Amino acid sequence: MKKRYIALAAAAALCLLSGCGRTEYYHGYLTGTSSMPAESGSGRPNYSIPLTTAPEIALTDALSSKQSEFIVQSGNFSWSYQKNDKLESIIACGTHPLDQNQQKGNKLKIPEYQGTDAVFYVISWIVTPDKLTVREWDISKLGDTEAAPDAENTYEDATMAELKPGKVYELTAVWDEEKLDQNQFYGEASYTLLTEQG
Repeated sequence: MKKRYIALAAAAALCLLSGCGRTEYYHGYLTGTSSMPAESGSGRPNYSIPLTTAPEIALTDALSSKQSEFIVQSGNFSWSYQKNDKLESIIACGTHPLDQNQQKGNKLKIPEYQGTDAVFYVISWIVTPDKLTVREWDISKLGDTEAAPDAENTYEDATMAELKPGKVYELTAVWDEEKLDQNQFYGEASYTLLTEQG
């Protein structure tokens, strides 16, 4: 338990120092910087304001000195944005988190720090959502789409998540409709993540 508190304190300190890749908004225009927008030739998307689709997210191990990012794209989302004084809407329907193919795609390898069973990851967003819900299943439940999550947590400050090896995660982010005038968009997006078994 003591190790977990030490890891959390270190992650929180890193989060405060780095700013977590947050981007501040003023009347829908970018006023800050973030690690998320692509530079020319980087192979990552260039996002413009207003966001016309759910953005990808980048996960960074808060305790690692490498600061390498693990990119996750949304498979399920409903999105609305302002265009020429009209509201445009888009819906994407992907698969259930437990309908993933364990053999395909990248899995996040969770490092082991002095016997800890979980690691805190900083989540970088082009625009931080107003709410984030993290659902967790054991990877053995893949294929059982009726299985209830083993754990579910909701965060108002969606900049960090505690991840464990051998799990399936669904991260569901919400950008409030009440902020449409400010952000020029709103929506909900889900991101699925598999972690390697320890």
